[in-house]
Amino acid sequence: MQTPTPITRALPVIVRFEGLRLRPYMCSAGVWTVGLGSTRYADGRPVRATDPTITREHAYALAIEQLRRDYLPAVLRLCPGIDNYDRLAGVLSFTYNCGVGAL
Repeated sequence: MQTPTPITRALPVIVRFEGLRLRPYMCSAGVWTVGLGSTRYADGRPVRATDPTITREHAYALAIEQLRRDYLPAVLRLCPGIDNYDRLAGVLSFTYNCGVGAL
């Protein structure tokens, strides 16, 4: 069994709030989005309306990479007092959904 991490604990919450959509869609903020709320692909390209459908695995990989690269470092920097993985996962999920600026 895999050891839980803040990212693996945050993913179910992210799925609950973001949902999983394999075709590009316009999110409520007016940004083209795909998967679990990703607005960019791993190579940095923005999601476009004409992009092909992605797989569930690709959607999760995009979210995990974005969490690892962008959101977890920001949360750790801005909230150094978080004292356990569950709290960290909750703040990480919030930040993924609302953005670092909202944190």
